[in-house]
Amino acid sequence: MYLYHMDRYSSLTPGNSITFLPVSEVMQQPENREFLNYFNLNISSHGWNQLNTEVPYIDSCVEDGRLAMFVDSFCSQKEVSDMKIIELIFELVRRAHFPNKPSRFTSLFAVKEKSDFRQWPELNNKLRFPKSHILKIHVAEDIQRFDSNLLRGGLSFGSEHGKCYAGYLPIAMFNYAYKYWSGLSSDLPRFEYLIPLPISGDQISEEYC
Repeated sequence: MYLYHMDRYSSLTPGNSITFLPVSEVMQQPENREFLNYFNLNISSHGWNQLNTEVPYIDSCVEDGRLAMFVDSFCSQKEVSDMKIIELIFELVRRAHFPNKPSRFTSLFAVKEKSDFRQWPELNNKLRFPKSHILKIHVAEDIQRFDSNLLRGGLSFGSEHGKCYAGYLPIAMFNYAYKYWSGLSSDLPRFEYLIPLPISGDQISEEYC
């Protein structure tokens, strides 16, 4: 069957293989070495993004009574760190309970129909990704789908009645991860497919702007 991948940075072309990224740069960070050994030093672009040590900066600090500005800025920037937490928990649950499932750190994200990308408005932002295009990829018929709406969790942070709150619910994240790898669906599923790398060039047949 055929699936579709959104290439946001126009780094992939039909006929060229999609393979792993070299992990030499990530391996220079000692805290990543033990984790990467499980992948035989092979990792996808998405996986690399989850392991880099860059963190988003918050536009304001708490001074001169600007707490509300700080909270708004923090909440808008924390999504990057939240996703890293989610990816780590989901990967650990996969290793412990679903080792035969494809790792999100070594796979390519895809959907069943081109129209499905409407459910990912962050990918359809032409102002942010002006060179983005869609690739058509031939895959095995038995490739499994997962509900990406179960990719939930991270740090809960906000303010109410003049007070800040923060929280983290690891058990809830474990439950989401277990459901995800089990192939279960949420009430409003948003299905995605994980295509294991490498992908040969002859599997990529067409592209769409």
